[in-house]
Amino acid sequence: MNHQIQSTVKHPRAIDPAHMKVLLVKPYWQWGPGFEASPPMGLLYLSSSLKKRFPGISTRLLDLRLEKGKLASLEKVINSWEPDLVGFLSLTGDHAILARLSEAIKKIAPHIHVSCGGPYPTHCPEDFQNLIHVDSIVRGEGENSICDLVDYLSGRQTAETLPAKGVGLRQTDGTLTLPAHSPLSPALENMPFPDWDLLDIDLYSKAIQINAVLGGKRYMPIVTSRGCPFHCIYCHAMFGKTARLRSPENVVDEIETLVKQYRVDEIQIYDDIFNIDQERVMAICDMIIRKNLSIKISFPNAIRGDMMDDAMILKLKQAGAYMITFAIETASSRLQKMIRKNLDIEKTIKAIRFANSIGLITRGFFMIGFPTETEDEIKKTIRLPHHLPLTTFSLFSVIPFKGTDLHGLAREKTNAKGRLRLSQPDPTYFAPRTYYTDETGISLRKYILIAYFLFFTPLRILRYFIKIPRKALYLRQIMGILKMGFITRKNDLK
Repeated sequence: MNHQIQSTVKHPRAIDPAHMKVLLVKPYWQWGPGFEASPPMGLLYLSSSLKKRFPGISTRLLDLRLEKGKLASLEKVINSWEPDLVGFLSLTGDHAILARLSEAIKKIAPHIHVSCGGPYPTHCPEDFQNLIHVDSIVRGEGENSICDLVDYLSGRQTAETLPAKGVGLRQTDGTLTLPAHSPLSPALENMPFPDWDLLDIDLYSKAIQINAVLGGKRYMPIVTSRGCPFHCIYCHAMFGKTARLRSPENVVDEIETLVKQYRVDEIQIYDDIFNIDQERVMAICDMIIRKNLSIKISFPNAIRGDMMDDAMILKLKQAGAYMITFAIETASSRLQKMIRKNLDIEKTIKAIRFANSIGLITRGFFMIGFPTETEDEIKKTIRLPHHLPLTTFSLFSVIPFKGTDLHGLAREKTNAKGRLRLSQPDPTYFAPRTYYTDETGISLRKYILIAYFLFFTPLRILRYFIKIPRKALYLRQIMGILKMGFITRKNDLK
């Protein structure tokens, strides 16, 4: 511990939860206003869990990605609403922004308890030792842990009980207790639905979102399961390696609530792996059809291509699906084994061909720059999309984020451990330089540009534009993405 660090933590004053105010904040990334801003589902689940356990508690959402004056917006809410607890949802790479935002809060109101949860503190808790204005962190699933934190702030629970429940507190000497992972919630059915009342659904439906295209006018993500039994080395495994599935009845109840109470006409499924149980997929689709919900369905991720057959794809379309994303990652069988995805590429290609044949928008995800990847393997991967009936595709640079097995593998397979850019200052998969380029001299950006040039022929662009719904919205979002790319490139050159 750096002896110069001075703690700002204060002994908590007991606050009755019935009168407590909790501000839930999604930080911005410095790529600018064009960056994707899908609804922060984790924060909505925290809010509904707090309200279920503590009747009378007040919650509010501040998504700084949607704010023009980001720091000013936070300061305004702190001054006007005077929250007792501020909780940040943080991703790897948020360190500098969290430092800035938490310091701003403490300057206005030192008594406010500042907490951080999400993938960043879950997998890199030691990074928070130097974030002296952060009073606590939550590791793992946060719904129960944030309630335990509120119990502590209200004087109903002692500090000694928190580390085993996933909550680490900053001590009076400035050190931060590094807690265990919070226990996973075994029964997702017992969790309340997300607190959609915190959202301006129309605003999010106009913003750039992860799916790039929209079939409906008002969309909302849903999560029907947590956890994944596969062991891909680039995954943070936030929700564990066992798939916990909500029942078809529970899932469709949520969809029906969104349709009838919130006028949502599209859902995007954000699971780790939605189709792990084929019978459950078919049952969900049958219930949607039987209830005549008339909902559009898209999969920005959530699908494993080699676990789909024609019957499942057809049933998904009958239930309202219009877009499926297939994450192939690499065309190299050697790398498929090394990254432990072990995807059956031929089965996935068969699924893509059938989905395309029945009119679905098919999207592919690919990655280049894995440790030990050869230039020939890169070329094989960038050629594959060109030969598939994909409507569109995205190619990403491999980033070995801290907290993943990929990070350790990248260190193991390289020699210059001290100088590798293993943790990007800006954690973007579109980074112009990565550890791979630094180590090999091979420009991933060059190959990404070649791949897009090969794929997006004038005929394919025309077919894509004809196929996609809501074309005017799509064009507006493309302009935002181009603006994001310009800002990112401008920051790269600084």
